[in-house]
Amino acid sequence: MPANGLLICRKTYGELIGGVFGLFKGVAGGVFGLFSWIIITTYFILDGERAFYWALSMFSRPQRDRLESTMVRAEKRMRHWLVGQAILMVTLGSLSFMVFGALQLKYFYALAVFAGLANIVPIIGPIAAVTVASLVALVDSPGKMLGVLIFFAIYQQFETAFLTPRVMKTTVDLPPLAVIISLSLGGAMAGVLGALVAVPTAALCAVIIDEYLVKRDARPVPSPSAPASP
Repeated sequence: MPANGLLICRKTYGELIGGVFGLFKGVAGGVFGLFSWIIITTYFILDGERAFYWALSMFSRPQRDRLESTMVRAEKRMRHWLVGQAILMVTLGSLSFMVFGALQLKYFYALAVFAGLANIVPIIGPIAAVTVASLVALVDSPGKMLGVLIFFAIYQQFETAFLTPRVMKTTVDLPPLAVIISLSLGGAMAGVLGALVAVPTAALCAVIIDEYLVKRDARPVPSPSAPASP
């Protein structure tokens, strides 16, 4: 083989290995982020109340009461975020069940359940779902794999541009633009884990801003000419 051809083969092989390594690195990072999120969530469920009141004890009484009511409202919004995530997971799982069943994929029910559960992990979850479903479909025929790819391509556009902003607007009461921006910033700053906590963090920030900035600015300013109260 000529030297140029051998060099091109080595370069192509290196790029292929690098791409596969990058994919596995991303999947491993997503799995690690998911388990980290589960562990942190479990900790706050078991011991979150004590940690919450310990943090409140660092503030004076008037500030403590106001901060406590603010955090309680933020906690309600975060619970609503979990409801929104469940809606998105059930939606993808149900549509996958119908499409995979229509394509007559093997184990289509298990693939649909996996797609729905993986949807809680931004970016990596959908990639893992489409990869597994495509490989199973490819065993039968390239046409079935093409059908799987088309379904996921259409659904991801629908979910990202239409479904997610509206579900989060209804459950978390955040504008669609705020949801999209928070997901983009969270993914850019902390990868999969950042995208996973982006929307509840945005909901927390919205409650704090509403309580400490909007309400403060909305308070009436007494007129200089008004008589002082006795």
